[in-house]
Amino acid sequence: MSDSAGNALLTMQGIVRSFGAVQALRGVNFEVRPGEIVVLLGENGAGKSTLLKTITGVHQPDAGRIEWQGANVTLDTPATAQRLGIRMVYQELNLASHLTVAANICLGDEPERFPGIIDHRAVRQRAIDLLAKHRFDLDPDALVGSLGPAQRQIVEICKALAGNAKLLLLDEPTSSLGEREIEELFGTLRDLRGRGLGLVYVSHRLPECFAIGDRIVVLRDGEKVYESDIARTDTATVVRRMVGRELAAFYPRDRSEPGPVRLSVEHLTAPPTLNDVTFSARAGEVVGIFGLMGSGRSTLLSTLFGLRSGTGTVRTDGAPLPLGKGAPVAIRHGFGFITEDRKRTGLALGRSVRENLTLAALNRLFPGPFLHHGRDRTEAAAMVERMAVKTASTETPVGTLSGGNQQKVVMGRWFAAKASVLLLDEPTRGVDVGSKVEIYQRINEATADGATVLMVSSELPELLGMSDRLIVLHQGRLVADLDRAEATPERLLHFAMTGTDIV
Repeated sequence: MSDSAGNALLTMQGIVRSFGAVQALRGVNFEVRPGEIVVLLGENGAGKSTLLKTITGVHQPDAGRIEWQGANVTLDTPATAQRLGIRMVYQELNLASHLTVAANICLGDEPERFPGIIDHRAVRQRAIDLLAKHRFDLDPDALVGSLGPAQRQIVEICKALAGNAKLLLLDEPTSSLGEREIEELFGTLRDLRGRGLGLVYVSHRLPECFAIGDRIVVLRDGEKVYESDIARTDTATVVRRMVGRELAAFYPRDRSEPGPVRLSVEHLTAPPTLNDVTFSARAGEVVGIFGLMGSGRSTLLSTLFGLRSGTGTVRTDGAPLPLGKGAPVAIRHGFGFITEDRKRTGLALGRSVRENLTLAALNRLFPGPFLHHGRDRTEAAAMVERMAVKTASTETPVGTLSGGNQQKVVMGRWFAAKASVLLLDEPTRGVDVGSKVEIYQRINEATADGATVLMVSSELPELLGMSDRLIVLHQGRLVADLDRAEATPERLLHFAMTGTDIV
């Protein structure tokens, strides 16, 4: 905690919050001072979201005390929190792509010329003043839809900073950003810290947390179990506190001699982002795919899965795969695809865990014209157990599960479908450390059963830890195909940035 509570922006003491029989927060003490970045960590379900929603007035504590700049306060509504200067930037950005930067910054609080008539000149000037105050280099007249991910994130931050913000809460702000964009965002956050704002930073990416944070707080099962200055701790200690156990290794890859060639790709082209890509992958092998944003890595997977048109030759176990014929054809050829955005393209959020798990296996479970619920319930129950999905029932809507458990459901779907080629696009994005390790173990199970895995990841340690071979894409071309022993972070980054090896 701080040297003096009087120096704190926010002080929370003994915060308790329950939802029915579930105690989400158990006597949590938490504090943020001006000019510091506090990293808030914990597995999914640890209480991070509940704590943030308590700070922003969405939830009210059942017990405990909250002080704002030394005075007792009741954060009974989000409007109360906003009036004090507390702002939240959510993982899913809430921007209108068809409007300008200025219009988005002022959205919902536009100055008016007359009642009901927006003063567009005043909107633009307010945005210019705010951008200048925080030294954001953005064109107020640019359409948000034309901006890159890092610039859109800055627009969201600028919206949050309107109205004399003093405390900024950021939930997984880098989940959709590449390395270069992350550095741009970090420059912005450091600048805000230097001007006296307090920031709370939530992320599952530990290297980022150590790069940007000043102090770290770990929640587990609703309790604060660890707190330290970043400079006085290390990754192993933080992970041990988060999961309550030792992790022998972050990336427990079980390597063995791979089998025959399962997937053969020759001269695959999908304009404008993929050009003349040739490689092969063997049964029981994990092939990591590395590249910068826009390199064509996600296009490669979506083309193989039939979601994009392409030219070239693709074979699975020697049989040709028709390109661009849609996912059902790819599924019949043994492909399974985990997209990088599970909520938008990976899950039917309003449907049950059972329906999501068995969606790609219906032809196998029900070879006739009728669905008789029984087989799918048995299959779903077995898959919930195998994937260690934490859910009250297989009939629970999948959208109510934590991010890590949702990702296990997506992966379990392709286990149920008996997929022999798994295409994984950022398979551990937005999940906690414990769930990551469980996903890595499921990858081991898949390759032990003879499946081939192609894995895209923006996290180099993850690729190096879990891949048997690595290929690198640069501007749509394959520029390196390396055995794990040949691959180093320096070589991979050099290939990805320049298209050539280190001289």
